[in-house]
Amino acid sequence: MSINPDEALAYNAAVQATMLAGNTDEKMKDVLLVDVAPLSLGIETAGGVMTKITGRNSRIACKTSQTILIINLVLTFMCMNVKEQ
Repeated sequence: MSINPDEALAYNAAVQATMLAGNTDEKMKDVLLVDVAPLSLGIETAGGVMTKITGRNSRIACKTSQTILIINLVLTFMCMNVKEQ
């Protein structure tokens, strides 16, 4: 089964609007909306390689941690480029 992403987005927007409007219809009683990141998120590491921090469809907000080795011994600041995949 394949779902058209545009149709899924439109359906989600309609359901969310109904809930925000305070609709107390019986059909909406057990609906739970969960926001997720549609793409993997990561940071750019040595050589321009993306190191994935969170995977596709991770809940927003999520907490994750990962240890990355830093070779520079005189590190005064760190700039990270966030990537999507």
